[in-house]
Amino acid sequence: MEKTKKKKFTKMAREIFVLILVNLFLFKAILFAEDTQDNATIVVTPTRYEETVKLSPNKLVVISEQDIEEVQASNLKEVLENVPGLFTAQNGQGGIVSVFARGLDSKYTVLMINGIKVYDPSSVNFGDASNIIPALSIKNVERIEILEGVSSSLYGANAIGSVINIIPKKPKKSQINIWMEMGYYDTFKTGFYQSIAKDGLSSWISFSKTKIDGFSKKKEEPDKDKDKDPYNNLNFQSGFVFQKDILKTGATVISTKTKQNLDGWNQHEESDFFFFSHFVEGKFQSYSNPRLSWGYTSVNRDYDHGQSIYKGSVFALNLQNKIIITENANFVLGIDFNKETADIVASQPLNKDAFTYSPFVGFIYNKNKGYFKIGSRYFHHDISGDKIVWDIGGYYFVLKNLQFHFSVGTGFAVPSLYQLYDSFCGNRDLKPEKAFSYDGGISYYFGKNSVFDITYFYNKVKDKIDFKILEYYQDYIKGKYFNIAQTETSGLEVSLKIKFLEAFKIGGFYNYLFFAKDKEGKPLLRRPKNQGGIRISCFYNRLNLTLEGRYVGPYKDKDYDKDVVVDMKGFFVANFYSAYQIFKNLQLKLKIKNLFDEKYEE
Repeated sequence: MEKTKKKKFTKMAREIFVLILVNLFLFKAILFAEDTQDNATIVVTPTRYEETVKLSPNKLVVISEQDIEEVQASNLKEVLENVPGLFTAQNGQGGIVSVFARGLDSKYTVLMINGIKVYDPSSVNFGDASNIIPALSIKNVERIEILEGVSSSLYGANAIGSVINIIPKKPKKSQINIWMEMGYYDTFKTGFYQSIAKDGLSSWISFSKTKIDGFSKKKEEPDKDKDKDPYNNLNFQSGFVFQKDILKTGATVISTKTKQNLDGWNQHEESDFFFFSHFVEGKFQSYSNPRLSWGYTSVNRDYDHGQSIYKGSVFALNLQNKIIITENANFVLGIDFNKETADIVASQPLNKDAFTYSPFVGFIYNKNKGYFKIGSRYFHHDISGDKIVWDIGGYYFVLKNLQFHFSVGTGFAVPSLYQLYDSFCGNRDLKPEKAFSYDGGISYYFGKNSVFDITYFYNKVKDKIDFKILEYYQDYIKGKYFNIAQTETSGLEVSLKIKFLEAFKIGGFYNYLFFAKDKEGKPLLRRPKNQGGIRISCFYNRLNLTLEGRYVGPYKDKDYDKDVVVDMKGFFVANFYSAYQIFKNLQLKLKIKNLFDEKYEE
């Protein structure tokens, strides 16, 4: 019976993939009537400077403000669910969100806001942003750029699987926006947004509140009515961008406060997140584009009203410059400074900090049909030592619309303060983890914002930090962290994005993992072999309609209460969104998650 179900889910994945290909050929004739290669979209993540979206040999996914509005997403998790190469898992409403990029661990995904790394230094793993992602509101985001593959020369530690860069909205006009949402589980959301745009200055301020009575996050609960896990979120954002002649400067402030119950035991969590960043950028003559940016992140997690408190803070300073050699060649060079602090008040108290600095340099050559980049970074960690990494990438248009692209490089991940200093299991001798990655693929452009891509990838992480049990006792175990593990992943990503007649938009993806295994060849947890999705949007007069479906194939997870590996069933979930412009300044929206009321687990 179980084998029959698995075959059924696998067949569904194939059907989704075939459907994507069918749409590709059905609309081919219409698409060729449009102009090819729209270079109007500007992104910053591939080079740390504003460039056109085509100038990236790494796989780049850009989620625009319109994309976010189409699915009425209120948090980052909702928009990452349908990104090729990513698998997201969340421990219930408001719970931590793990992002597995190309089969790699969640810690190998770097989260940034306006180019500044955001993470919690008091977490077990360095660079961990899993408790920050669900708290962030993306109601006022201009775009989200997701760079897949190794990017260590540009972004340093842990940039092995992907880089997610959230770009705050820079208003183009003055306006006021008030919104409200109501739904199941006594859900109530409300928000306010005001922007001013005048004489080179764009500024904004926003506030939002979310209240959900929730349901039990515990799977087996005898009396569900007695165990609701409510979630509350307050979110404040503000910022400005000022541009005058050769000078550009801006700042962003984000503050969130969340309260929630975590599971069937009603464990209570209160979490505060604060982020501030500021940058100054200039363009001097025609050959120099210096930029100074700095940021501060603070995270405070309080469990069960003071029984366990985790505080983490990060101060980051980035200096960089783009030196234009010729019209087609330039250097990007700079240095990043980082100081992190962890202050943990629990059964094993910890109060430590670490300092890093890492100069980097990159060379880019871009002419006609080709693009080539090479970069390197030296990284110094005042506890775990030094590391040098490099990466190379490029693409070439063999035909007007057909592009071959590739990237290859090395990466690294450093130990966290917890892994280094914890009095129970810390190890001061931990070294940075070492990674080697490559990918290659083909992109075919059909017109404005329309592209079909297929990419193969491979990743290997050695000297991976893992916990090793040294002694067993009656009530507990004794162990330490060591560089003893290994991860190896390989797979295929297929994606399609089509826009035609200005009224329809179709997007789809399919991810297939050939393997995601550890040193002994055992499959890694939470890595579905098959994953796919499709989204169809229609725009007619004042009405917008969007229908999307997401399929996740079977995968393995762990029941930590019983300490056994379990088989998770595959699932298919459909969502529906609509928006109707009643008047010029009034819009009505409808959002139905899990349209067919399927029972599934993440």
